[in-house]
Amino acid sequence: MATRRFHCSPLPIGVAVFATLALVVTGCSVPKRSGPLVIVGGGGTPREAIEAAVSLSHRGPAVVLPQASQRADAGQKTAQMFRDAGSERADVLTLTAESLAEDRAKLERAALIWFPGGSQNRLMERLRAIGVHDTIHARHRDGAVVGGTSAGAAVMSPLMITGQAELDRVERDGTTLATGLGLLPGTIVDQHFHRRRRFNRLLSAVISNPSYVGIGIDERTAIVVEGNRFDVIGESSVLVIEAPERESSDATILSAEGLRVHLLAPGMSGRVPTQR
Repeated sequence: MATRRFHCSPLPIGVAVFATLALVVTGCSVPKRSGPLVIVGGGGTPREAIEAAVSLSHRGPAVVLPQASQRADAGQKTAQMFRDAGSERADVLTLTAESLAEDRAKLERAALIWFPGGSQNRLMERLRAIGVHDTIHARHRDGAVVGGTSAGAAVMSPLMITGQAELDRVERDGTTLATGLGLLPGTIVDQHFHRRRRFNRLLSAVISNPSYVGIGIDERTAIVVEGNRFDVIGESSVLVIEAPERESSDATILSAEGLRVHLLAPGMSGRVPTQR
């Protein structure tokens, strides 16, 4: 099983410049970087996260996908939030059969794609049923900013916490996982983290899947991911859990030695997992 680690050392500036020049001289292209991610832990989107999303998208058109919610007016306040913050425009995509062609066209032009809260399971089911998750990945690869809060944060990882978990103990498969969008590879993202005391469910998920790094984001707090690093912004902190490289035991009651835990406050940075 491949191992993903949280920390990695950046190349020295001289080495990085030399490597880039070598690619140009040999006719190779420099790999294009995917767009930033702005991932909020729920409980309200902090001003810093809104400003970061709008600024990183260069105030271009935003689209809001509110399918995590069942409310008829879902997404309208979020769209207005981005208009007020300076986005060129902000549209709510209903993704119905009648609106799909127009919605897809707006999605393909979007500089910012945002997922509000609700149920991450409902959101992923709808995205797959309507067939736009591939378009979201393509826009992200082309540089669009993608972000979300609460349920919109949970879907960012390839292994998605569904909400079904044992919160009072740590045990094998005590946290039910599903497939998320996978825009932040090598991670399991949790939200409302400190406020709702979700340490046990993230710990269970990470020990049971030791090649993934757990990132627990508290309410009114966000991580802004660019390239191989992220910055913490907002009002609380982010907890990162790394499991040991070796597999844990097969016992129902989990055990693990060599766990690494990082508690990052606003203004601190971390490295995103890289495969090696």
